[in-house]
Amino acid sequence: MGSRQSREPEPEWTAMEWAQRELREAEERQKQAEEVVRHAREAAERATREADEQRQRGREAQLAADRAAQAAREAAERMRQQEEESERATREEAGARARREA
Repeated sequence: MGSRQSREPEPEWTAMEWAQRELREAEERQKQAEEVVRHAREAAERATREADEQRQRGREAQLAADRAAQAAREAAERMRQQEEESERATREEAGARARREA
C-alpha cells in the first residue's frame, strides 16, 4: 500500500493540478479573447477613421465643385456684361457716325 501511494499523487493534489491546468487554459483563452477584441476594436476605429476621411474628402470635393460653379457663373455674367457693353458702345459709335455724316 505504501508503494502505491508513492507512485500515484494524492487525489487532492491531482484535483489541484487539474484546477491549475484549467485556470492556465482559461487565462490563455481570456488572453486570446482580449486580443481578438483588441484587433476588432482597432479595425472598427480604422474603418470609422477612413469613413470620416472619405466623408471629409466628399465635402471638400463638393465645396470645390460649388466654388467652380460659382466662378463659372460669375465669369458668364462678366462675359454677358462685356458683350452688352460692347454692343452698346457699337450702337453709340454707329449713332455718332450717323450724326456726323448727316
